Amino acid sequence: MRALIVILLTGILVASGCKNRDQAMDHLKKGNAHYTAQKLEEAIQEYDQSLSRDSTLFPARLMKGKAYFFLGKKELAQTTFEDAVKDFPGNPACHYWLGRIYLMDDARLKDAETNLRLATEYDDSQFNAHYYLAKIYEKQGKVREALVEYNRARLIKTGFDKIHRELGNLYLKAGLQDRAREEFAQVPQGAENESEQKGRKK
Repeated sequence: MRALIVILLTGILVASGCKNRDQAMDHLKKGNAHYTAQKLEEAIQEYDQSLSRDSTLFPARLMKGKAYFFLGKKELAQTTFEDAVKDFPGNPACHYWLGRIYLMDDARLKDAETNLRLATEYDDSQFNAHYYLAKIYEKQGKVREALVEYNRARLIKTGFDKIHRELGNLYLKAGLQDRAREEFAQVPQGAENESEQKGRKK
């Protein structure tokens, strides 16, 4: 009799868990639809509903943090990702977004560098992490390190115009005019800035 009760209770718990998971996924999908439509407040409400049904659903945590970030709610985004990285250690997306957030505060530049570096170590295909690492090194006057990271980002994602612009400008600063012209030549016409146009003339 006890065995039968245990089996019935187990079945009920499994069914309940599956139902909660399905509901969590439904709210996640709705949240993503709002996010794509740039209705970020509505998206966050759906992500909260999703997480209330399944707190382990990482995509909802990730998207909620991104929605806060693009709403300009830096503190809420930071808290969301800091909590997420505790629950999902080693997740490159968490470290990338923490790096982006810390990068907004000059006093936390080292924290930004650490998290972006971790993002690339856990997943070297994180081209945006390489890009922002390059921005940090450029800000620190580390031209060689910046060039390395820009080039890594470029190798991962082809057709990333912003990379070519940044590389061209950095090559100009380094006095490498020919390399600068090579990079600017890969930027679509009309997208060049004044520095690039100067590079083409030299």
